Amino acid sequence: MPWRFVERAAELTVLDAAMRNAMGGQGRFVVVEGAAGLGKTSLAREAAAAAEKAGFRVLSGRGVELEREYPFGVARQLFTPALERIGPAERRKATSAGAAVAVSALGIGGPDGPVAAVGEFAVLHGLYWLTANLSQARPLMLMIDDLHWVDMSSLRFLAHVLPRLEDIPVLLLGTVRRNEPGPYRRMIEQITTDPACVSLRLGPLSEESARRLVSAAVGEHADADFVRACCAAAEGNPLFLRELMRAVDAERVAPSRANVGRVRRLGQRAVARSVAVRLAQLPAPVVRLTRAMAVLGEGADLAVAARLAQMPLADAGQAAILLRGVEILRVADSAGPAERWEFVHPLVRDAVYGAMDPAERTAHHTRAARLLRGEAASTEKIAGHLLWSLPGGDPDAPAVLRAAAAGAAARGALPGALAYLRRCLAEPLDQAERHAVLLDAGAAAMGVDPAEAAEHLDAAMAGAADPRHRASIAVHRGMALWIVGRAEETAAVLRQAMEGLPEDDPDLRRRLAALMLNIPLCLTGWSHLLDTVPDLRRLPPADTVGARMLNMMIACIEVFDGDPRGVEAALEAVTDGWLDREAGTGMGVAQAAAMMLLTGDVEAGMGFVDAGLAESYLKGSVVEATAHHAYRMIGWLFRGDLAAAAADAGEAMRGIEENGLDTARPSVAGHFAEVLVERGEPARAQAVLDWGEAPPVIRSTGLTFWYVQQGRARVARARGQHAEALEAALEAGERFAASGGRNPALVAWRSEAALCLRSLGRAEEARDHARTEVELARRWGAPRALGRALRVAGVVAGGEQGLEMLREAVDVLRPSSARLEYAKSLTGLGAALFRCGRTGEAQEALREGMALAESCGAEPLADSARAVLRDTGVRPPRKSASGMEALTPSERRVAGLAAAGSSNRDIAELLFVLPKTVEVHLTSVYRKLGVKGRAELAARYPDPPRNP
Repeated sequence: MPWRFVERAAELTVLDAAMRNAMGGQGRFVVVEGAAGLGKTSLAREAAAAAEKAGFRVLSGRGVELEREYPFGVARQLFTPALERIGPAERRKATSAGAAVAVSALGIGGPDGPVAAVGEFAVLHGLYWLTANLSQARPLMLMIDDLHWVDMSSLRFLAHVLPRLEDIPVLLLGTVRRNEPGPYRRMIEQITTDPACVSLRLGPLSEESARRLVSAAVGEHADADFVRACCAAAEGNPLFLRELMRAVDAERVAPSRANVGRVRRLGQRAVARSVAVRLAQLPAPVVRLTRAMAVLGEGADLAVAARLAQMPLADAGQAAILLRGVEILRVADSAGPAERWEFVHPLVRDAVYGAMDPAERTAHHTRAARLLRGEAASTEKIAGHLLWSLPGGDPDAPAVLRAAAAGAAARGALPGALAYLRRCLAEPLDQAERHAVLLDAGAAAMGVDPAEAAEHLDAAMAGAADPRHRASIAVHRGMALWIVGRAEETAAVLRQAMEGLPEDDPDLRRRLAALMLNIPLCLTGWSHLLDTVPDLRRLPPADTVGARMLNMMIACIEVFDGDPRGVEAALEAVTDGWLDREAGTGMGVAQAAAMMLLTGDVEAGMGFVDAGLAESYLKGSVVEATAHHAYRMIGWLFRGDLAAAAADAGEAMRGIEENGLDTARPSVAGHFAEVLVERGEPARAQAVLDWGEAPPVIRSTGLTFWYVQQGRARVARARGQHAEALEAALEAGERFAASGGRNPALVAWRSEAALCLRSLGRAEEARDHARTEVELARRWGAPRALGRALRVAGVVAGGEQGLEMLREAVDVLRPSSARLEYAKSLTGLGAALFRCGRTGEAQEALREGMALAESCGAEPLADSARAVLRDTGVRPPRKSASGMEALTPSERRVAGLAAAGSSNRDIAELLFVLPKTVEVHLTSVYRKLGVKGRAELAARYPDPPRNP
């Protein structure tokens, strides 16, 4: 067995199994982890060769340290050769639908150049569909070496595709050095520790294997102490051991006891020493070419390297052949017409690059940038070398870096854009240019690191002389601070901007006032800002952005208080299209509208959220897309579609994790925990709540923490821990009230506390809480909140009074979209009727409630109804939900699209869900409708809706 595969049989077996799974349509992600030199790359290449032999289409890419900031660099490495090699017909199929966005934005398979601005989410989504499309003809392997040096945009692609691998024939194979320091370590850890990722951790060779390899290299009669010294010096690392043996041979070190000390001194410097020895034997021009190649990076064009090394191209070709002969360079696997070269191993390139004098390295990068400009290389490639050069060495550097940043931002690669702008700020800039770069950096950082965005915008504010301009910047800085949970700083920034703003700019003043009104809704101790609302209401009407923002925030405060007029204002804003045009102009205005419409049970609410989600994917707003997934989850929960709610919750949680949007955790965690409790998964709900308050800022600031506490109350009550549940419910109420909240449609803490108090034997307190919630819910008027309040009040009251309330709850909820709450009221009414001896009525309510609960996916509720039905003398079927009425809203939507002829992948792309989610919905639809497939389904939809 070759050196590189000694003691790797188990890993090869795992990779073979992953390939077989991918060939069967179950995608896998395998990461080979280990220190440099342990054979990760060799193992990955062996797997790639086996996959190609098995019929896979194999695409490969490698992270390169010097190209870490090149936006989507590794994604381009993967897909450009593939699209250049396939025929026109297959290319059209591969780049159809959503994939076309990524291909166009990244210039994949074509020249770099200006592109229409497109958001990062649109590119990531397009790359996923490109991956899926390429895997349709035959299985696909994406092999990515050195993940620790992959650019952030390509890492985001991997994170995006990882949860979507389950139902496409794709094997992702990556290699990574453990504990490699770098700016993207958090993202790499998130990817490699995902439950869907299989990790193969390579360890060092055993002492026995190392001893055999050394003996084979230096001879069986070598001194035993010398062999042991070699093994100890290499520490079981195959590459170090091999290079040590190469150095021993090159320096003619005899394998004797006398040379033990010399071997120890070589140690893990073996690679650098071996490379240095080999280069020392070569002519100076060859060494210059090697250094030029190290500066240019992997797959460098030999002609450019020759010019950088200041030698004729013919001589460079001969030098490359010499370097291949001594195993320093090899021909790269490239689809282009020009032959390209790369180092045989990243450590070899590191040895060459590290041996260069720092001044020589930076000078080479500066010269490389100039050479590439002459070669008409992409602006981003040129800027990549400027990142490694000293500021002030190239007068064109600021213009190049800004152009590269603009191109990266247009392609949705905000991390790359931000890297170029950071470097640009190190250049000697005049005041006006520095101010412009700071604004650009603030805008780019909003999609990457809002905390950094706040710093750049702070510096920009300091350089702004005009108070109007300063106030305009303050709006965006306040948004950045708000996103990262620094609400008190947000208030200070906005207040300072308002104080310095001239009275003759009422629109900007209203925008600032609107943003200020967010603070008391989410941060304790700022309720005094609510005292300004009466005066703000009296401002003269105006049809401006600032006036509309302010009106929306006033409406939001009304909704918090339980005043239904706020919903009317939100519905008006949605109906006239203003929010679609101005959603990005203010902090959470569109999200506030979504919250108001959903809690008001307005039918247009889900349509608004769907449209907002599609728009956020198109323009690439991470914050907005995550928020819309979260609100769509809440909408499905309110409608009782628990499977759809769980799918959107997963997307929201991924968005929060990948982008550090910690302030969104409490709301997502609290509502998702409720979904899981309704599905009978309290342990998982508990884990979600722990995730929801993981960052310390969550509990200490009070940012919507009431949702987590309400969730904890639900979980504790589901587990029979009524005292703990009561404590959590009361804390939720205290925090909600501190923000001016009374609306039970937002936080139903009183009904939760009432149920806990009843279980604890404190009946009078329970009735007081329940009565108060009914009064507040009647004022609010929306069916879901009122029906729930009446149901709980009926359960707590008992007797005839309780029956009356339960009947009213059923009547209120019957025409509404709140199917799960309706099922709860029917079940509660049925149980109460049975206790009163009205068995016939009880059975009717229980049957309907059980069927509804099953269609919602609320198994505990269905089981409860089933148990009471059994007590009444009826033997209910295990599963009774069937027919068109049993379909959940999301199932109806998927069924309509499928009946109209859309494939699972088309439906998934349209609805921004996983294809697996579509498959699950359709399986449920077929079961409930009693059909065997799409043909029979279409027959049930004589005129299927094209856009349900």
